[in-house]
Amino acid sequence: MLSHASVVWTSTRYVIQQDENGMRQRAWPAHIDLWPTWVMLGAAVIATCVQIVSLLTLCGPVRHLHESRLRTWAVFFSSVFGIAAWIAAAVYFKIQDTKGKTSWDLWSWSCGHKSLQNGKMSFEIMCVEMQATFYSSIVVGIFEIISLAIFGSILRKARKEYIRITVEKI
Repeated sequence: MLSHASVVWTSTRYVIQQDENGMRQRAWPAHIDLWPTWVMLGAAVIATCVQIVSLLTLCGPVRHLHESRLRTWAVFFSSVFGIAAWIAAAVYFKIQDTKGKTSWDLWSWSCGHKSLQNGKMSFEIMCVEMQATFYSSIVVGIFEIISLAIFGSILRKARKEYIRITVEKI
């Protein structure tokens, strides 16, 4: 959704449109803060890359990485980093949106100008996309936390069983 929003902004940033009162204006303000969009998009790209690498460790030539001791630490640190990235991106995305008219970003501008439309885009649809992005980042962050908790409990259970087996053999 964010890549779509970025493409829409890039292709319509110089478009002149007419509002409901008949006044002509630019579709986007001259100075718009794209950092919230890039931060959220960066968190999504990094998370996707980490998940792809994780999936690749289940396949053929790099399967030994999945079976190594490094895996435990890699899963732990990548999960903690993912959680931190999603939380930071979501918080920054929301903080920038609440600034509103003092510092426009794609989300605040599109939600503040829902009634404006031109032949190329609808700000109302863009607003819905941005809201969905924010709520999706929260859901992904929650899934990351749940996944880390499940991984930790499985690891803890496995270590208890390992200790029990070792003590029983003595």
